[in-house]
Amino acid sequence: MKIELKNFKHAAFSSKGTACFTATVYVDDVKTFIASNSGQGECSSFYPVDGKTLEDVHQVERWIESQPKIKLMDEFEVFDSLDYFIARLVDRQIETVRLKRLLKKHVIIYDPMSYPPSPKAGALLEFPGSVKPASLNDKQRASLEEKYTGCLILNDLELDQALDMFLASNVPERMSEVYRQIKDKSEVA
Repeated sequence: MKIELKNFKHAAFSSKGTACFTATVYVDDVKTFIASNSGQGECSSFYPVDGKTLEDVHQVERWIESQPKIKLMDEFEVFDSLDYFIARLVDRQIETVRLKRLLKKHVIIYDPMSYPPSPKAGALLEFPGSVKPASLNDKQRASLEEKYTGCLILNDLELDQALDMFLASNVPERMSEVYRQIKDKSEVA
């Protein structure tokens, strides 16, 4: 089942305990329900659109709950829920906007060769000002790749790949895993 958010609106100023948002949820490319949250820490609300019923929402909910458990911090697993699933899509939408802004202003790389005790262990490195993303040329790319062996320049990746790296930036093990997936995919292509 393909579940995606469209017509997404986020009110950062009202987001206190949770993200304040409203979005239309499409299931397998069909407009199915509205999801919203007032941002005060409660669960999200789900309302079927015209022509759909609560049973359509419950069908999506049952499908999500039937999926494999979600692994959290390599310590334990939890069952998924519609609220948690939509919250992850909302977070991804919010971070997509943030990443797009960063990529317009800065060259961002992932340096896999940074390792403990370096504070930048497997870190995302940002180059403000010195090199502008829009004018990044082959010579500058080669210089970065020489200085940071095996690096990924996030500005050169597909947005979904760059977003996966960006979202994993707080978990070095996850960044390493995403890095390997991207490298493996690029070697096959």
